[in-house]
Amino acid sequence: MDNYDKFEELENKPEQIEEKFVDLENKPEQTIDKIVELENRIERIEQKIDKILELENRIEQKIDKMLELLETDCKKMTDHIDFIEDVYDNVKSPFYYLMDKVNFLSTNKMLN
Repeated sequence: MDNYDKFEELENKPEQIEEKFVDLENKPEQTIDKIVELENRIERIEQKIDKILELENRIEQKIDKMLELLETDCKKMTDHIDFIEDVYDNVKSPFYYLMDKVNFLSTNKMLN
């Protein structure tokens, strides 16, 4: 049913037409109330968005700080590993020499 059919239907019923006009008279208040309600909802949504953005910013700062600490700790660990490898490289030859002598002596002593 299109608008023209609705109009024809109302044309034959004056009480319904009057009722529609009364509805129209009340609509501005309802519309204003609805607009105010929608504005309030929009404001609450904007506040929530602001809180979410603030939280996102705090999370980003924490992640940046954690990454910075992680880089520092990784650098320290790498330096430590390098140190241990250097010490091992310097000590392994004399150590193996010493162990060979101890093994030789212990084997010869057992044979005697």
